[in-house]
Amino acid sequence: SVRFISAPRRLLNGCFIDSVAALRTAFDAGVPMTAAALLTYYMDVNGRRLGHTVLVYATEAGVFVVDRGRSQSPRALALDGVGGDAFEMARAAQGNFLADNIVRARWVHAAVPATRLAPAYAGAVETKAGLDAG
Repeated sequence: SVRFISAPRRLLNGCFIDSVAALRTAFDAGVPMTAAALLTYYMDVNGRRLGHTVLVYATEAGVFVVDRGRSQSPRALALDGVGGDAFEMARAAQGNFLADNIVRARWVHAAVPATRLAPAYAGAVETKAGLDAG
């Protein structure tokens, strides 16, 4: 017989899954993204190395981070672009006293179908990525 845990528990590495789900939610809501990626970063806290992943996306209005561990709503960042300096973006995304503890950061680029991007950017992504439009 199958047993299910009835008490709510946080999923190990759930922030990665939450970030993928946030990207899908943004797609489904029609957010006019010009770029999107997951940002994974690591910080040393009390002798332990902890990892965290957030969604970062850009629109004509700016760059936003979605960290479902903190809020369901996107938060604007005062940095330009997605895919630049991952370390600086991680410090901005963390945005609290723990930002100084970040030791490593990297982008996990999501395959964003051109049909999900803002129309002005869809052609550029198809050309850059060499995707077949037909």
